[in-house]
Amino acid sequence: SAIRKGLTMHPVDHVLVVGYMLVIVGIGVWFARHRGEQSNAQDYFLASKKTHWFVVGCSFFASNIGSDSIIGLSGAGAGFGLAASIFDWGSAWFFVLLGWVFVPFYHKTRVFTLPQYLELRFDGRLRAYLSCMSLLGMVLVAYALTIYSAVIVLRTVLDWAMWPSVLAIVVVTAFYTFSGGLKAVVYTEVIQTLLLLVGTTITCVAALGEVGGIPGLRDRLGDARFFHLLRSDGDTPYPVAGGFLGAPWLIGWYHCCNQDMVQRGLSARGEAHAKAGCVMAGGLKLLGPPLL
Repeated sequence: SAIRKGLTMHPVDHVLVVGYMLVIVGIGVWFARHRGEQSNAQDYFLASKKTHWFVVGCSFFASNIGSDSIIGLSGAGAGFGLAASIFDWGSAWFFVLLGWVFVPFYHKTRVFTLPQYLELRFDGRLRAYLSCMSLLGMVLVAYALTIYSAVIVLRTVLDWAMWPSVLAIVVVTAFYTFSGGLKAVVYTEVIQTLLLLVGTTITCVAALGEVGGIPGLRDRLGDARFFHLLRSDGDTPYPVAGGFLGAPWLIGWYHCCNQDMVQRGLSARGEAHAKAGCVMAGGLKLLGPPLL
């Protein structure tokens, strides 16, 4: 492709990618061998509720910022500027809402998932309905998009074929998730968070250096609207009205009711660790738009 013409990849690059996958698999194997410590569903799905706040925060961030965010946010920023940051910067406050309102509520009702609560509050039919809709939405939209975005990166940078890339991603992820439970997932996400922050920071600094810093970037863009967070013109898919009236509902659902987020909050050692992890994740989310 045209993008690959300027890239020079070496065998060490492929070795690093494969080595990273082996490390992730190794974490899953280690937790699988210590599965005896996970004697029930709570231990397996909630990491025995012993997760430290730092791990909770990293897990929140890594599960919230994936390959789809790296590809999508970069593209949205290039096309529409700072206005694309409204979802990420808005989500930081909903992490606080999750930690101070929703996690204590889930603890009091002693449920693992929102569908469980709906069964307690209403009946099993509503639980089944929400479970099916959530599963379909995550598999057909969220996970499919995340996998495809990762494939784009592997295909563009390393010239890997599409279906072998899909197979490698799915097999590695499924292995450490099913074998080690949530414990394996959250500790791999600590590694992913550190790699993501270091990698995007280096890339951001190098990119700004190439264009002469923020002043040089302003001169190259030549349109002040790229640096406006709130835009009312018709050239953006992020209008002010949508940002205040529509986005909070989507962000609130994803961060406070989506099982990916709720499960990590409930795995904390207690409410204090859950709150600290939410604050940490919210702070890291503020770094997303500048780095990506």
